[in-house]
Amino acid sequence: MKLWIKFGLRRDEGDSSLSSSLVHAPAFDGFVSRWPKTLTVGRKSVNIREPIDSSRLQEMFAFLKEKAGKVPNWKRFPEFYNDPGRFQLRGEREFEKADLDAADYFVCVPLDFVVKGGCRLEGGRLSVKRSEIMRRIFGRALVSDFQLFCTEGFRERMEAEGFANLCFDPVEVSGNKPLEEPLWRILGQRPLLPVLNELVNDKGNPVTPGKSSDDSMHNGGEETQGQDGQGCWVNDLFFPPLLRYRRQELESVMGPFDLAHTNETWFSGPANSRPPMVVCSRKFRDWCSRQKQGRQKLAVEWWPVELVD
Repeated sequence: MKLWIKFGLRRDEGDSSLSSSLVHAPAFDGFVSRWPKTLTVGRKSVNIREPIDSSRLQEMFAFLKEKAGKVPNWKRFPEFYNDPGRFQLRGEREFEKADLDAADYFVCVPLDFVVKGGCRLEGGRLSVKRSEIMRRIFGRALVSDFQLFCTEGFRERMEAEGFANLCFDPVEVSGNKPLEEPLWRILGQRPLLPVLNELVNDKGNPVTPGKSSDDSMHNGGEETQGQDGQGCWVNDLFFPPLLRYRRQELESVMGPFDLAHTNETWFSGPANSRPPMVVCSRKFRDWCSRQKQGRQKLAVEWWPVELVD
């Protein structure tokens, strides 16, 4: 696994905007003189992507502290985009082949976006507008905001494999033009246990694992979302997240499973609009790798899940 640090800076041209990415002209020009390959095409900003253990990264941090009076913010949330004394970092987690080979379970992330807008939860079910489906979908898996879908034909292929803990929920499609096949949301019959990870909302306030579907649980018991934040994120600078579970607890409670959705709902927004992640077994991953849409393989990304003893 590789961990990367990313951040961007802009040359302060004397405007009145408050932004943590602004660096006064002498310090910015000195930064560019020392690291000219970081300069972007417009020549008024720099973009940096360095390994976390890079000595050059530490030299950049020392330069910015001395010359610009800025230090990095190592937390994903809360963000400090308007703090002149800090600049916001972004972390990138790059999974390698060895990580994928060693994992027993994975977060399934289809990359074939065919729904233009976000899906809305209505009465516990998903609903999409027919006009938001951008092209013909046939039997391929679908995704919008981490919601996993499939058509009737793809569902039949999955059911024929006998995947453990698999279930489907109908997706409501509104509009005058009917679809060629019904749509189904892919879930698990039983959700996973709460994650071991420390969780926060977009204000950096703690979220209780397994309670993320109730925004009031991390607002002191009151619906004060505007003040105390929304969302649910792993309290980790790096993305994609690395979900963690205790192996013995997972195996004793869940038993063998091929698909299950997380107990938490993730990312930004109010609880009733956030999706769970779908965690799948190696068996399901291997099966997906053999599926094709025409001559094309399914476009899916896999994030390993960590099981700790």
